[in-house]
Amino acid sequence: MKNTKPIKVKNCFIREAGNPKGEGGCARIVSFFLALLVLFLPAAPAAAQWIEYLRDEDGTVFSYHKKLNIDKKNEKHIVQVLGKENISDAGREKYLQSLKQKGLPAAAYKQLSRKMFLCEIDCREKRIRKASLTAYDTNGKVIFSGENPSPEWEPILSDSTGEALQKSVCK
Repeated sequence: MKNTKPIKVKNCFIREAGNPKGEGGCARIVSFFLALLVLFLPAAPAAAQWIEYLRDEDGTVFSYHKKLNIDKKNEKHIVQVLGKENISDAGREKYLQSLKQKGLPAAAYKQLSRKMFLCEIDCREKRIRKASLTAYDTNGKVIFSGENPSPEWEPILSDSTGEALQKSVCK
């Protein structure tokens, strides 16, 4: 059996395949994330619930769930988005190379198939903050699950996947 230790990212332990119980407060966000999925997946066919906003040159498909939470209080326009990336074979190879170049472990991601994320977009200020990410393998098994307990707002970069998402949800 493979011995894996929790990885600590920004004061939060994340769950890996070898750490199914998780550590720290991440179990809460994973539970919240799964509850959101249950709420978002009622009667309509799954494909009808997701809106494609980008198809990468390597064939990876980016989409978001059509049910958005929009906060327009105090002249803000904050959109909470549940997003999904269906990773192509070429996209997986590109991701593996990126991990290796950064000196990060890549073995667990050899079967990467899909990533689900929760983020908020400030439409007025063109900023994004990422709350959670879960990566799945080709069998639907969780490879990685993590939260960012106090995400910082980051500017949305031009010609990025974030900009494509922002343009799609901030209409």
